[in-house]
Amino acid sequence: MKIGVSSYSFNRYFKDPGYTVAQAIKATAEIGFTGFEMLPRYFAERKSTPAACRELKKMLGDAGLDLPCYTLGCEFALPEGPERRAVIDEIKREIDMAVVMGAKVCRIEASWGPKPPVEFTFAEATERVVRATKEVAEHALKLGVRLGLENHGSYMGSYRHVAMLIREVKSDAYGAVPDIGNFFVVDEDPLVAVRDLAKYAIHVHAKDFLRRPPGAQPGEGWWKSVGGYWNQGAAVGEGDVPVKACLAALKKKGYTGYLAVEHESPEDPIEGLKRSRANIERFLSEI
Repeated sequence: MKIGVSSYSFNRYFKDPGYTVAQAIKATAEIGFTGFEMLPRYFAERKSTPAACRELKKMLGDAGLDLPCYTLGCEFALPEGPERRAVIDEIKREIDMAVVMGAKVCRIEASWGPKPPVEFTFAEATERVVRATKEVAEHALKLGVRLGLENHGSYMGSYRHVAMLIREVKSDAYGAVPDIGNFFVVDEDPLVAVRDLAKYAIHVHAKDFLRRPPGAQPGEGWWKSVGGYWNQGAAVGEGDVPVKACLAALKKKGYTGYLAVEHESPEDPIEGLKRSRANIERFLSEI
């Protein structure tokens, strides 16, 4: 397995308008990562363009970095209409941009659930998500790009939902992007979840959280899971996610792709990323 970093790890820096993707790429290479996962929001235009994608590809090449995944957001449970069509068409356009950059994997989503005034049932959401995903997966397959569904959010963030959607879509272009930390959002055991999804994994997010039982908020920066547990980001390998065991489960299923670190702890991202990489490297040497 290779160790990369998600550009989201530098989100705190990107809040400064003067911070650039070039700076994040430089830091990524200096820390010793070999891959840089890109999000469209960090392009200077806040959106991908062919020119920006070609520039990113050159920057990564000059830094000796891979682009293991291009991470996209989407809401596929919208009812039929212009808004739903716009979302699907935008994901297809972004898959085209992935080809320009040389990315072979795009991370996508399913649904965040109904938001007034748009209402729908879970069954309706599932049917719509499957239909939209089949359409974009067909487009991706023609271009040699694979789509990975991440367990993201509380509505369809369970590993069971991820596995169910993969089985329903039935496309060679569609797999999973297990985020080993996000399972805490829906109070699932990350190891149980990773063991189930490892066979579908085409990319992995390495994330860690400190976790505390329901009760009084432990302090600033802690957030609640669905079941009321408190969580706060930590350097990978220093929280309560069984990271080493999750990596062993992935290895057992033959996963050899990237582990992209998503750093969300309150500390300085550079320091947290350095320790995250060192911890993962040690775990990989021990399993």
